[in-house]
Amino acid sequence: MRKNFDIILHGHMLSSQSIYWKSKDNYFITHKARKIKNDYISQVKEQYKWPLITSRVCVSIKLFFPDRRRRDWDNFHKLTMDSLQWIVLKDDAQIVRAEVEKRIDKYKPRCEINIRSYCKRTWLK
Repeated sequence: MRKNFDIILHGHMLSSQSIYWKSKDNYFITHKARKIKNDYISQVKEQYKWPLITSRVCVSIKLFFPDRRRRDWDNFHKLTMDSLQWIVLKDDAQIVRAEVEKRIDKYKPRCEINIRSYCKRTWLK
């Protein structure tokens, strides 16, 4: 595995509440969420050309929103992390440490993901 690399996903980010709709006892991904997820997958495939990572990793995530509306950071990771599966990571359960930062970029909303190999020493700092 490469020790450290970045993936940048451009476009509008959906919160967890906007991803699914319920029909009786089942949940389904919305058309809008499926389109964004497929776009993210295409962007990941364009940027990542190395073998699938099967070891534990740490991630740093920077979420760039177009405005200062109040948002919970933990509602915006589902589609971005799922888009990495089977392209970069075998499973997003391999992520053992995550740092998240929210920022504003009115003109280019995006999610910047830095993935690096897990190192116990950095975890304990």
